[in-house]
Amino acid sequence: MLHLDSKMDRFKEEMKHKLIDTSASFEEQSKLIKYLKILEPDSDPTWECITAYHCWLEDILWKLQEEHFKKVDLLVSMRIFCMLLLVETNERQLFVSSLVSILMNKLQSFWKLSNTYTTNDERWTQRQDDINQMLINTINVSSWLILNALVPKALPDDVIKRYEAQFVKWPEMSPQVNRTVLTQSLKALRSFISSLLEAQFTNTHVQPLIELCMTVRLKVVSDVIDKGVENICALGSKENWKQDFSSSVAAKTTLPDFYENEVFDCLSGVRDALATNGYPGEACLFSRERFRTTLVDIFVHLVTSIRHCFDRYLTTKKLLISICNLEFILENALKSINKRMFDCGVKYADEKAKAKLSQYRQTLVRCYIMIKSSAFLTLIESANYEYIPDDDVSDYAKEMMMCCVLQQAELELCSPQLTSECLQATVQNAFVNLLDQLEAREPASEREASQRVIDICALEQALGGFTNLETRSVVYKSFFASQEKLQRCLNNMRASMRMAMESLEGGAEDDLNTSSI
Repeated sequence: MLHLDSKMDRFKEEMKHKLIDTSASFEEQSKLIKYLKILEPDSDPTWECITAYHCWLEDILWKLQEEHFKKVDLLVSMRIFCMLLLVETNERQLFVSSLVSILMNKLQSFWKLSNTYTTNDERWTQRQDDINQMLINTINVSSWLILNALVPKALPDDVIKRYEAQFVKWPEMSPQVNRTVLTQSLKALRSFISSLLEAQFTNTHVQPLIELCMTVRLKVVSDVIDKGVENICALGSKENWKQDFSSSVAAKTTLPDFYENEVFDCLSGVRDALATNGYPGEACLFSRERFRTTLVDIFVHLVTSIRHCFDRYLTTKKLLISICNLEFILENALKSINKRMFDCGVKYADEKAKAKLSQYRQTLVRCYIMIKSSAFLTLIESANYEYIPDDDVSDYAKEMMMCCVLQQAELELCSPQLTSECLQATVQNAFVNLLDQLEAREPASEREASQRVIDICALEQALGGFTNLETRSVVYKSFFASQEKLQRCLNNMRASMRMAMESLEGGAEDDLNTSSI
């Protein structure tokens, strides 16, 4: 009898080992649980199997990370030997795919096993909670492992502190390989979540994976946009500065077309990441407030990155061409871009991007006006009346007129729609600066005073069409004040002349009263 009992005990132990053997199928485990329950009515083989399975599953996930990291580490050693900068491998993608594959199979077995768990024990409710917690813990660990492989900077601080010794430090990859790894891993994650939901896993169970998926989606968008911005900034080197005047909006070069194509390519690259059909109930990235601000800034940065093509040192002609290109983008290309963004699921970025580009256009226009105003200012500062011409306008006034003519010619040639706006600003600034300078110094002589009037009058007649009412009133006021000074000088001169003639000619008739001076 003792021999039989010993044999039965060995048989039970063998069955228990088989039960917790991870290679056993769910059907085999179910049969073994029934046999053990018959042999030992007071035992709880299902619980033993569940706890053993949970420990094994978490352990295998960490081992899988080490396994794939060793392969990468070997490549890193080869890279150093070959003096390469980056590891061009998709080992991280293989790790994610392998991990998802294991979880896809083993989690469903664990879930089925836990759903069959029944006991008359009063701790049944507590054990159900424990089973749920085991499941959540396993999914949490898997999501952190994937996050460490794909977006390590997104790991929470408490997780890093807890698992710092166990997380491997994956080597850097080139941006192109990294984008491919992220895109393929995102597909695997979405498929995994979809399978778990179909297997009746609850939202609480899959929530860590959903959060992981959202983070990876955001990273995909960010990386694709970064590449798009880089490509757009590089377009400046393709600029040929040859304008096409066929558009009714504004003359443009080929730059706006290249820019529009790059933005379209970029939006096509993020379409899948922004889509919400990866698994049932997938949320829009813009629905998360903590993501929304970041996403809006990312897409605004993409649309406005064309500014970097205009931020280089430019001649005034190139500056005008850049303004024309920007106006074409604002009035034409931006409409197509906004429509494409809407089709791809991008929200809230269009108005902000347009406002920033409009503001930048004003900055470029002000820059052009400042450059041209500085040319006038140089001429005004050179104005002096040491040598006053006879019956003519001063040289500085002529040069100011010529400067205006050249500016108008440049505007009409490159951007006729800006002629009025720019000339009004530069001419108005020129008049204000000229009057300020003349008022700061009293005329040295009556002749200088009259010459000032002649110069101001000539400038007003030549450039008055580009001044506003306020500036013209200041000019007229200054002009009439100078006329009074001139009239006073002329009267004094006539009186002196009359006294001289009377003393010399003894009261001769003064014909100078009819002078037309």
